[in-house]
Amino acid sequence: MLKRIRKTAGMISFVLLFCLCVGETAYASEVSKLKDQKAKEEEAVKELQDQLADLLTDIDEAESRLIEKGEEIIAEQANLADMEALKEKQYEQMKLRIKYMYENGKDSTVLIQLLSMDDVADSLNKYEYAEKISEYDRKQLEAYVTNIKAIEETIAKLEIEKAELESLQQEYNKKQDEINSLIAEKQKTVKDLDKQIDAAVKKAAEEAKKKAAAEAASKNAAAGNATGNNTSGSTTTGSSGSATGSQIVSAAYQYLGTPYVSGGASPSGFDCSGFTSYIHSLFGISVPRSSGSQAYGGTAVSLSDIQPGDIVCYPGHVGIYIGNNQIIHATVPGDVVRVANIYYASYATIVAVRRYY
Repeated sequence: MLKRIRKTAGMISFVLLFCLCVGETAYASEVSKLKDQKAKEEEAVKELQDQLADLLTDIDEAESRLIEKGEEIIAEQANLADMEALKEKQYEQMKLRIKYMYENGKDSTVLIQLLSMDDVADSLNKYEYAEKISEYDRKQLEAYVTNIKAIEETIAKLEIEKAELESLQQEYNKKQDEINSLIAEKQKTVKDLDKQIDAAVKKAAEEAKKKAAAEAASKNAAAGNATGNNTSGSTTTGSSGSATGSQIVSAAYQYLGTPYVSGGASPSGFDCSGFTSYIHSLFGISVPRSSGSQAYGGTAVSLSDIQPGDIVCYPGHVGIYIGNNQIIHATVPGDVVRVANIYYASYATIVAVRRYY
């Protein structure tokens, strides 16, 4: 009878051990499958992040080109103003010379008609060969008109190129938003897989523990230990100038409403990085000119430790943090320096926070 009991107990232990081995193998296979799936998702995230890195480089290059175009336009506008002033000065001098000729008894017909005209080009068309206008005056005014036309054409061309760059920048921002959304989805999938892997690992550990206990019971049964002594399995578990932030914010507030100007870095107009660099320069603090460079200068600050006066860096954009999850920044063409939420748009992904003061 005792032999029969021992034999039956041994059979039960063997069957139980077999089932536990199958269960442990199944959970181990599930863990392996989930890990393979996670690896693929992580690889997809890496590829998307590589695409994003390339895109951020393109965004930074586009911004630098926009700054250059804006600065060129500002310079050409200054040239145009100077040329207009020279043209008007020469025109007035010409009229004085003709007046002098008239006062010395010369024919007054040309003088009277010339002085009644407001348009220089019109006067050139009608009197460019008149005897009362010197060859010098005629050539000077013709040169001014030609130069002004050339400058105006250059400005028009630059404005078109700037508009194309702004459109390209908007496309980049849209693409960046799409990639960020895909990365977020993939990262969510990875987190879900992590949870599934943790659950499967726990199940496998439980099965391993049960298996160890069954093996011990099987050995006891084989040794004829009819008293059923329990043997517990164990598992091991691994466990340069200076300023305060408030001073920078106060200075920034003084320029609320200043128009956005591509390439601008003065109170007459700012672009985003021109605004942040100008505000810091008021305190003798040197800040790189482009937003991409500003994201790598100064001192890195975690978002949890952000303080007023820090520069918040986004792909192709920067602003000055003023507290309460708000920034002050030069926004976009057609807008002005204004206060906005730190996440001012769907694509406003914060890539860095830098402190220069």
